[in-house]
Amino acid sequence: MKSLVRLGQKALLMGTVIAGTILGVNGSVLALPEAAVVEKLRPIPMYMLINDEGQPIFATVTDQNGGESGVTGVFVSLSDAENLVAARQAESKRLLDAERAKPNADPQIVAELEAQAALWQEANVLPIGLDKIYQFAQSDEAEDLTFKFLPTMAQLNAAAQVTQQENFPGVPLFFLSIQEKDANGQDIVSFPTLAGDDNNGNGEIPVFFEVQPILEQLDAFPEDEELSINVMPLEVFIAKLLDEDLPTEEQEFLESMTLIPSTESAQLIQAVIEQQRQQQ
Repeated sequence: MKSLVRLGQKALLMGTVIAGTILGVNGSVLALPEAAVVEKLRPIPMYMLINDEGQPIFATVTDQNGGESGVTGVFVSLSDAENLVAARQAESKRLLDAERAKPNADPQIVAELEAQAALWQEANVLPIGLDKIYQFAQSDEAEDLTFKFLPTMAQLNAAAQVTQQENFPGVPLFFLSIQEKDANGQDIVSFPTLAGDDNNGNGEIPVFFEVQPILEQLDAFPEDEELSINVMPLEVFIAKLLDEDLPTEEQEFLESMTLIPSTESAQLIQAVIEQQRQQQ
């Protein structure tokens, strides 16, 4: 994991139109045990941009005091990452060709554009577990590097519709809740679980990176059931895992939540598994 810090090259990642937020969790005290946090994040693949040497491509940000730090993009979607690389490759080539074509081309500008074009030509997309990103962000190695999560526009739009917020702040996670009344007529909230249809809270609550599985869940319930779609930013979810002052009830709720990879990522995982089986 040491290749993920300080060794990357400068690049203009911050110009992407895909929204995102920053994860910086250095020095945090955990609400849940370390092993539980890692296990929750482990099944989720994310995607980073690296060069041929396995070093991350990151943007260099200068603060008000003149200090520099790196921000590297972490994509939820493989196709978003691949599309960005293709777009940057085409853009850098276009800018370089245009500068070279000028009668009085500036050699310094040409050299800078050549470096940018070379950087994007060797850019690769690296699948990496969210647990690995979390562990690295927790380490001293990541002192000068933070991670900018980049959600898909489709899921941002879905989250904006559900929450009626114009700009949803982060990578949306979707889960379903049921409004019911107990034996005394008091309002209570329960959550469909992966353990069956008893909704008694003993199973795992599925939390999705896309809204479509939630819509499919809705179809399985009677029309008179009072259901709600809930949305939580991934960044808030992780922050809560790291909050030692979190109330016990909320800690238990977090423990019962299980992150489910997006359909795209699940298909990639299955393809890798099948490839490994064929090689055995």
